[in-house]
Amino acid sequence: MINQRVKIANKIIQDVGKSINQNFYSVFKIEKEIKPDKTFVTGEDKRAEKQIVTKILEHFPDDGFIGEEGADKNSKSDFTWILDPIDGTSNFVYRIPLYTSSLALRYKQQTVAGIIYLPSFDQLHYSIKDQGFFTENKKNSVSETKKLAEAMTLFAIPHKDQLLEKNLNLYPEILKSTKKIRLLGCVSYEMLQVAIGLCDGLVNIGSTAWDVEAAVLMIREAGGVVCDFEGKEWTPQTGELIATNKNLKDQYLEIVNNTLK
Repeated sequence: MINQRVKIANKIIQDVGKSINQNFYSVFKIEKEIKPDKTFVTGEDKRAEKQIVTKILEHFPDDGFIGEEGADKNSKSDFTWILDPIDGTSNFVYRIPLYTSSLALRYKQQTVAGIIYLPSFDQLHYSIKDQGFFTENKKNSVSETKKLAEAMTLFAIPHKDQLLEKNLNLYPEILKSTKKIRLLGCVSYEMLQVAIGLCDGLVNIGSTAWDVEAAVLMIREAGGVVCDFEGKEWTPQTGELIATNKNLKDQYLEIVNNTLK
């Protein structure tokens, strides 16, 4: 049941993502609104979410949905999809081609699959619980970096005023403690780089389940860890996270807790 859903959803998210990418390059002006949380939503977000939901429900009409742009349907099948049609919307609005379509699947409240498509690169990533994490059918694993001083770290700052002070305090401490640090404006893409093993860790405060749930499973299936700032496993209710390999987990936790205590 899970593999069948992933196979169909992979095709759907690719088809819709290609349309998103075409509009990214062809539409003269991207229509946008600013939501109460100060994040952007575009017409493309809404259109893509509706298309993905509609197409999946054609195959699995009893499945549920939770979407960033309002999709809300209770499940009659114990399967629920968690969808962000365009993660990195600010990048999308300002024509920075670093954004994703992210889709996670829960079965009885447990994350069992994750799909992330990169429209600008026509690149598909997916994971299935206990089966691994794959890019175009090639299996991935996280890095083996052992020292924080040698780590490439990603730092994700959402647009939330109440978290600004914490983020501004934490950023320079991580900058001083790691080899390099980058902010890319798309948390699912950043977590993807950890899962693939190209980067070593990510620290984030304030992202939601539709932003990160697919990528969380990818990192875990690639042999990594995703935890909160107490070292406990990340759950969809967690408002903060560290994503890294098992060698670096405690080193990131030490920096975070020494800074935010």
